[in-house]
Amino acid sequence: MSRTARVTSITGFYHVMTRGVGNQTIFEDDWDRLFYLKLLKEYSVEAGIEICVYCLMDNHVHLLVYDSDMNLSLFMKKLGVSYVAYYNKKYNRRGHLFQDRFKSKAIEDETYLLVLFRYILNNPVKAGLSKSADYSWSSYWDYKHGNGISVSKYILGMMDYSQIDDYLCVDEEIGTEYSLEETGGKITDKVAAEIAAKIINNNNLAVLQSYSREECKRIIRQLKREGLSIRQISKLTGIGRGFIQRVG
Repeated sequence: MSRTARVTSITGFYHVMTRGVGNQTIFEDDWDRLFYLKLLKEYSVEAGIEICVYCLMDNHVHLLVYDSDMNLSLFMKKLGVSYVAYYNKKYNRRGHLFQDRFKSKAIEDETYLLVLFRYILNNPVKAGLSKSADYSWSSYWDYKHGNGISVSKYILGMMDYSQIDDYLCVDEEIGTEYSLEETGGKITDKVAAEIAAKIINNNNLAVLQSYSREECKRIIRQLKREGLSIRQISKLTGIGRGFIQRVG
């Protein structure tokens, strides 16, 4: 199945999300997070990408970036390759760490630029981890104190830093048309079955169990890249979740 071409933003702003394959944890400790931020700073400068907002969660990363030179794909590739090499060496593992291509949405509206600002910084709140101000691995303190890797001029051009806490408390959900959480692997079971049938080329998806081990792994990887969850793959094919989880 061919990949869909990315939509180019007229304004240069993008909401970007990258997630661990099968929702795998990608940051085991604070040293991992610090190393990722080091790479984020290094490669963003190299590619001419401005990191407006970031939030590192255990198994995924949200970014709001400004890319005036259309270098986003190259930037994310270098960032991903370098971090996976570090992670695999540190934890003595092999294979993919991230769920195929990163997700991105072009942002053309100032209103949604602000909504994304709130949405990304409120991810720890949504996950039940902490208040935005108590979370160490986001752009919050960059905006409050002017330090860090975040380029704050775009957001602060629309509000004063003293308004940030009040703005983050606003109870407003991001529209689904901009939510990468909705498109980043959370597809319906019906759509999952249709995708799997096309890839396996057989409506009887349990036939995958009769394939060779390597062919089975290849197809599972493809199903994951298309956004199917481990639960969906297991339900459709009858293959155990443990085996699917280990296929990276």
